[in-house]
Amino acid sequence: MPQRSIGILQPASCEGGASDDRHAANVQDKKGSFAEFHRISAQGVWPYFERIGARIVGMWLVTDDEREAPSPDYDTVLLLTRYESHEHWKATRNPSALGGEGPTWERCRDALEKRRALTLDTWLRFLDPGVQTTGGPYFGP
Repeated sequence: MPQRSIGILQPASCEGGASDDRHAANVQDKKGSFAEFHRISAQGVWPYFERIGARIVGMWLVTDDEREAPSPDYDTVLLLTRYESHEHWKATRNPSALGGEGPTWERCRDALEKRRALTLDTWLRFLDPGVQTTGGPYFGP
């Protein structure tokens, strides 16, 4: 059975050059917290990270995984983000050094703290850009 997910997508503009490196974060959140995790991310974290050059591609709640049964204890979330390079991603680990401080940073900092309270575990994958399609989307039979 293929993996099904509930996705929240937003455009991932390549303006500013963020086209080379992709970063996928798998997050285990407290069961039932996806809507809150997404809201906190979209309103508090993403505006600042977009300001420092990250491009959020989307966030998905994994609802079915053929490798294991859903956990009664946590939800699995997939977050896909584009960065200029692996070095750019590393630099965003200290975001205020790139984007400065101020109200947007304060909202981001507070939102990151709220997300940490919902997060049980996180692991990262760095993806090669691979081959991009020129048309689509394509739908099978």
